[in-house]
Amino acid sequence: VFKLAAIFYLSSFFTRRADILKDLKKVWYVGIPIGLGLGLLMMEPDFGSTVVVTVIFLGLVYLAGLPARWFAVIITFCVAALGLLILIAPYRMARMTSFLDPFKDPMGKGYQLSHALMAIARGEWFGVGLGASLEKRFYLPEAHTDFIMAVVGEEFGLLGVWVVILAFVVLVRRIFMVARESM
Repeated sequence: VFKLAAIFYLSSFFTRRADILKDLKKVWYVGIPIGLGLGLLMMEPDFGSTVVVTVIFLGLVYLAGLPARWFAVIITFCVAALGLLILIAPYRMARMTSFLDPFKDPMGKGYQLSHALMAIARGEWFGVGLGASLEKRFYLPEAHTDFIMAVVGEEFGLLGVWVVILAFVVLVRRIFMVARESM
């Protein structure tokens, strides 16, 4: 719910008070309610939603026209804060290290990611064919949600992955064009 509320709040705020972006001291008025919400998310703890809301905040601040120099300062602050949140919690650090080297513990923390990488490798250039994925049937427990790209990579190969990435690039580009024109 907070993700949607952040989008509505920031969009409404920047529509009404676009002049606030001229003064960096006043920009923090926007960040305080979002920061409080992010603090509540971290009390759950839900780091994934925290990252998503942070990216939403950065995207909307960019679209609102914050000067590049100040935008760089805000990005640096957000990246440093997220990095600090990873460092202070041992389980988050363990997730990051298992993400960086899933074959270190392929039957434990790296199980799903290592099988996703094997699925992509099995797909090679053009894939094994629609419905012929072995990983989605036997090894990837959440193949239809979290690791759908691994299944696409296995069934349609590198070509299929590039088509999906290109579709997302076109979609995001169009979203930004519409957002720019609506301001």
